[in-house]
This record gives sequence, C-alpha cells and structure tokens, in this order.
Amino acid sequence: MTIDNKSKYISRKFYRRLMTEIGNNQYDPTKYIKDKIIISVDCLSTKKIVKTNEVKVRKLEDIVSQQFLLGYNGKVMYYLLTREQTDSPFDFWDLAMVIKDFLQQIGYEKHYTAIDYEKLATKFSMKVDEVRKYSGKLKIPKLIMVGYLLGDTISSYKNWQSYIDTSKLENQDKDKYVSMYQNALTSYNFVPFSIASPDYKRRAFLEIKLRDNIALTSAQDDLETLAKMFDITITRNNCDEKFSSLAEYIWKNHQKFSDSVLTNYMYLGFISKQVEDIYNAGLTDRFILPARLSELGDRISDHFFQMPYNSKQVKKVIDDIFLNDNVENYLRPQEYKYSLKKGELRKWKN
Repeated sequence: MTIDNKSKYISRKFYRRLMTEIGNNQYDPTKYIKDKIIISVDCLSTKKIVKTNEVKVRKLEDIVSQQFLLGYNGKVMYYLLTREQTDSPFDFWDLAMVIKDFLQQIGYEKHYTAIDYEKLATKFSMKVDEVRKYSGKLKIPKLIMVGYLLGDTISSYKNWQSYIDTSKLENQDKDKYVSMYQNALTSYNFVPFSIASPDYKRRAFLEIKLRDNIALTSAQDDLETLAKMFDITITRNNCDEKFSSLAEYIWKNHQKFSDSVLTNYMYLGFISKQVEDIYNAGLTDRFILPARLSELGDRISDHFFQMPYNSKQVKKVIDDIFLNDNVENYLRPQEYKYSLKKGELRKWKN
C-alpha cells in the first residue's frame, strides 16, 4: 500500500488505509453499534507525560503523531498524522478533519435537514443561521471515542481543557459531565464539541461519548494484555528519542503503529458483543454500552431485582452456579416468568 497524501480536509502529512479485514471480524464494534462512528485514538511523543495540577498531560511540542482507527457500519479505516517540530500542535480540528475525510472515503453522503440544524442550534446555544453558515451540509454522525487512559491522548490536543470539563458534577451541566480518574476519561452522555477551524471561518459540531478501556477491563489488565486477546503485539517507542529521529522512524514504519488503536477498537467490540449477548439472553432490558465494567453487573442485578420471586428457580440457579460452576446459568431461563402465589410475597419479605 502506497502512502496517500491527498485529502480535501487533512492539511498535515498523513497516511491512511482501508482495514477490510477488521470489518469482517466478530469484534468489530460497528456490528453491534449501528449508525455511529467508533473512533479509537492514541498519540506518540518524544517524552513521557508530566503532572500538572494532579492531572497527567503531554507537552504539546513533544507530540510527534496521532493515530486513529475509525469504523462506521462495517467500514473501517486507519489514519496516521505526523508533524514536524516546527509545525503547530495538534488540535481538535485535526480530529474533525480526519472524521470528515473518513466519511468521504467510505461514500457517506447524508446531509443535515432543517430539523437537524434546529437541534444543533439548541444543543450548542447558537442561532440556526449561524449553525448553517459554519457547519456546512455534511451531517456528522454521533461518535463513540475509545482509548486506553484517554486523558493521556486528549491532553495532546491544543486547548483540550476548553472541551473537557472534569469538575464536580454538581458544578456543571449534566449532559457535559466527564469524569476523570487516574487519567481515565468517561462520559455518560454524548458531550457536545463545537470545534473551530484555525481561521474561525468554519466549525465542526461533534457529539462524542467517551469510553476508556481501562474502565472496561480489570485494573490488572494493561494494553499489552488486551492486545494478546487479538494476537496483536504492541509497538513501544523510545520516549527519550529525538523528535526528528522518532518522526522519521514513525513515517517509515507507519503500518506498525496501528496496534494500540486497533487493540482498543477490538476490545470495545469484544465488550459490545458481551453486552449484546447479555441483552439477547434477557438479563437486561436495553442494549447500552457501559461506561465501566462493574455497570454490567449492576444492570443485571437491577433487572433481576425487578422480577417476581420464584423460590424454586432461585434454588436451581444457586445450585447450578455453585455446585456445577456453570456460568451459563446466570442467564434468565424461560421458566423464570412466574406470578406470585398467595403467601409467597410474605415469605419473600421474611
């Protein structure tokens, strides 16, 4: 595959590749999450992250490249963007332009309707005419962004603090709430991003839900452990390498640096598949991608809590789980559909 450096949207030096082999994989998250862009992100820098006011961040001038893996309804592409040391730092406009280029490459042609403009104007507190003027016609689908310790990657974008607010929930709009714990970023709703172009003549209106894989796995599982699930080997660079040397190495070996974004993308697909299986088995009422792994257990417990008590079924489930160690019996069987008889409610309460 030769390097493709032509794009209507991307102004930086970049490489892109269609990942047809991922679109056919059972762990492609777009098999389970329809009509939304799944975007896995990561970055590479010459130096390690530093602490600023108890939040770990990367110095913008040390960021060499940004990696993206994007998927939409079975179509998946990998992007690598690089910069020279004298270039301007990466910002969210770079992210927005990669998204628009991806949509163009896969033949996506949906346009905003009058109702869409009105909804955007309400969400972003702007006039409808202003939204029309700045956004253009291409309707950008909602996005789910995934990474491992997303705070590390998000902090590699210029002015990231103006988009991500991790203050306490009671101090801000619930729809924009983003939690950060040990550099893991998570949002429970789609967070609005109004991203201006460098000349402020255009805007990209994005709605992004943040999913951090460190919150969707065991605390003991690092990125390398997740990668082994999919036979992927993580490439690690020397953080103390000179900027020019690392930039040259990344560019010459551009295909090698898809491993981290591919791992995060596939793991989100793995989680999505489990959630769909749980939903199809009747353990939850809705298919919702969790923010944290513990949330799945809470949903299952809550679902069963709402069901009528059946003493025989409870005994059967307990015996199967603890005597036969059969995890499949966590799933709700058909005979659990049961109406309370006289006296059973009193027995349950006692």
